[in-house]
Amino acid sequence: MTQGNQQFIAFRLGGCDCGINIGQIREINRLVEISKMPGTPSFIEGVINLRGEVIPVLDLLKLFEMGESVTTPDSRILVAEVNGKTIGCIVDSVNEVLRVNRIEELPDLLLQTGDHRFVTEVAKLGDRLILILDLDKILANYDELLQTVGNPVSR
Repeated sequence: MTQGNQQFIAFRLGGCDCGINIGQIREINRLVEISKMPGTPSFIEGVINLRGEVIPVLDLLKLFEMGESVTTPDSRILVAEVNGKTIGCIVDSVNEVLRVNRIEELPDLLLQTGDHRFVTEVAKLGDRLILILDLDKILANYDELLQTVGNPVSR
């Protein structure tokens, strides 16, 4: 369990309340036209042009094998920077900035029974539980991610 005051961007993803450390989020944008890229894994939606910068956009629902994003007027792209890499992540909606004092690791049973490369902690906020996504782990070894989830990219 981690104690202390941490801030997260809280968002909805396929019916789940999730969060990402606010320090990793560069900006939050409305969904814009995404240019598809041939030969990429299904969870890579394509690329966007953000003020002259080409940014890959991931569909987190596909990455987590939870279905496919359905875009609505509330859909957003979270633009994040992790280890010098910039990515966009499609989410159903962005709810709020949260200050969280109590974060716990997932229970051992869950850690032993599923693929938890991307979610290892849960924030408690009253009766709410917020799954904390670890963008460092999502991008730590991009080549491994491409090989283990979806179709590998031809190089």
